[in-house]
Amino acid sequence: MTGVMIVGCGDIGQRIAALFAERRTPLWGLVQTAASLQHLRALPMEAVQVDLDRSGAITWPTWMAGAILYYLVPPPREGHADPRLQRFLASIPADQKPRRIVYISTSAVYGHRDGEWVDEETPPAPDSDRGRRRLAAEQALRERETSLNHAQAIANLGSWESNLATGEVETITTGFGTPEATTLTFGYDDARRLTRITDGLGN
Repeated sequence: MTGVMIVGCGDIGQRIAALFAERRTPLWGLVQTAASLQHLRALPMEAVQVDLDRSGAITWPTWMAGAILYYLVPPPREGHADPRLQRFLASIPADQKPRRIVYISTSAVYGHRDGEWVDEETPPAPDSDRGRRRLAAEQALRERETSLNHAQAIANLGSWESNLATGEVETITTGFGTPEATTLTFGYDDARRLTRITDGLGN
């Protein structure tokens, strides 16, 4: 079953954790304070305490590759960038790439629109430092996705995609990001057996 990682386990993070805990989904959380770490002990999840203002050294779960990651840590209150997110992204190993990163941004990236509608096609135009920090975070996520995909292609690593509703593995891709990429579909049990076989061969 696909695991869920939650970075920033405040009120929203704990609500997400509680929902997935009901489904018996593997859970991992990152918090910045000892008080938040104490709150998570009531949930069936692994948790680590890391201060992203000072360090990006993180002990990752063994099932990180293919997990869904919720990033909920706000940027600092000053500046035009998000060094917390940058430290976090820089620490992700190329061979342990999450399948998806969910980031909650803000409408401030669009600036003041005088009541006009905005949608996904509206170009961002932040007119506040808060909006600029969030836009910088969005751009950092896109850039990191590109670099991780590139590293994955160089290493000829595969990607697994799992259906949370059924628990089945939907695709396995080898030669990721290259013209030679191949995609195969397996049932969950078959995929597990295949993993054990290839691990035993050292592939």
